[in-house]
Amino acid sequence: MKKNIRTSVIIALFASVATFAADLDSIVLRIINSAGHRSDNIGFVLRRTRDGKELAAHNADRQFIPASLQKLFTAAAALDKLGLEYRAQTRIYADGFDRKTGEIKGDLYIVGAGDAGITAERLWLMAKHLRHAGVKSIPNRLIIDNSLFAIDHTDAPGYATNDNSRAFMAPISAFAVSFNSTSVVVQPMDEGDNAHIHLFPPRENVPVSGRVSTARSGRNLAVSTRQNPVSGMEIVLGGTIAPDARPRHVFRQVWEPVINAGESFRAVARQAGIEADFTIAVGKVDTSNTQLILVYDSEPMINSLVGKFKFSNNFSSEMMFLTLAAEMTKQPATWESATQFMENWWKETFPESGEISVINGSGMGDGNRSTAGQIADLLDWAYTQNWFFEYITTMAIAGVDGTLSSRFRRSDLAGNFRAKTGTLNSLGVSSLAGYFRVNGEMYTAVFIANDRATSQYAKWILSEQLLSGMKAAIERK
Repeated sequence: MKKNIRTSVIIALFASVATFAADLDSIVLRIINSAGHRSDNIGFVLRRTRDGKELAAHNADRQFIPASLQKLFTAAAALDKLGLEYRAQTRIYADGFDRKTGEIKGDLYIVGAGDAGITAERLWLMAKHLRHAGVKSIPNRLIIDNSLFAIDHTDAPGYATNDNSRAFMAPISAFAVSFNSTSVVVQPMDEGDNAHIHLFPPRENVPVSGRVSTARSGRNLAVSTRQNPVSGMEIVLGGTIAPDARPRHVFRQVWEPVINAGESFRAVARQAGIEADFTIAVGKVDTSNTQLILVYDSEPMINSLVGKFKFSNNFSSEMMFLTLAAEMTKQPATWESATQFMENWWKETFPESGEISVINGSGMGDGNRSTAGQIADLLDWAYTQNWFFEYITTMAIAGVDGTLSSRFRRSDLAGNFRAKTGTLNSLGVSSLAGYFRVNGEMYTAVFIANDRATSQYAKWILSEQLLSGMKAAIERK
């Protein structure tokens, strides 16, 4: 008798959960339809994180373009295979280093290691470390070894033809400085005078076309970069800036990224007290015939996730994508080998989840494909890993920071929902995936819209309505 009562209770409990899930599914569909969206264009999944129990699903198994949610896959694979504390090591070698005089008698070599975090500040620190190692003069050649990446083109697959200088489409190289971008600083002067132009990180001998005038109107400021056959890059200017305006920092991609990194290294080496009169070349180093002068470690991998998740840094994600393949295959990485590694990792780690399509590490373009269910599988699996708390703390916080700083501000999910966002305006993609809590319980939520017919703002509102609706329904249960 007691056994029958216990069985009846379990059956009733499962029936209750099933009814609740059916109710949530109907709420999801009602919200989508009432907002004027085509339901076929929306994917949505809600789960209880601790056990993966699915509470709501809409087109959970339909493949969508995930946009920057692809970065969740890239980062998870890197954390799984390389670990939280992984550091890329940029190595500097020399021919004939005279420790007494501090002169490099032959060539100096920098071997790129895929460190995406060599900012202007860290490049200066690298030069200071080199000076502390006794180097005072580099009179011959600086040879940069970029062979960790065996890529024929520096733009990742899926990126549009790179004829503009937007920094979020910066080229990729194994030795890179400041995300292969430059900050063009426009400093206003007295009214009627031309503004002063500075580059950060510093670079010398960069030609400038056009000008920015200092004028009371201060409008139509235009700053771009383009390829130059002699210097590799030139700055193109136009418009005006007001005399009382703060200096404007305009981020633009560099051209000939490896040569640019060498030129920036020259500038900071001089700041560090090194005579840097070298010429710059690109080539492969035979380390057996050279002397190791410096090993320069990157920041731990977990530090770089803040840029990838909170601010959706494409450059860092592509660097991680290629570096992971190079480290795991022990071969120079190509876009094809990185794609193959990522797809194989997914199959091995999630054998029951079906295949994903990968063409790059950032989510740019329309070649990556995954389902809302697969992304939920990834997030639920991440919850079980020992690096989960570091993983979730690098995500944007709704209404607070990163790519979610202006969203969910009037929602009770503000400060509660941590997520990665994705946006591809030209393809009508808006996506969102992360975690929130209700009554002490954590939930996983994934939203993907592939819909050119509606605005990004409309899709943002829909995602907020769905998540708020789910939270309210759970609270009522």
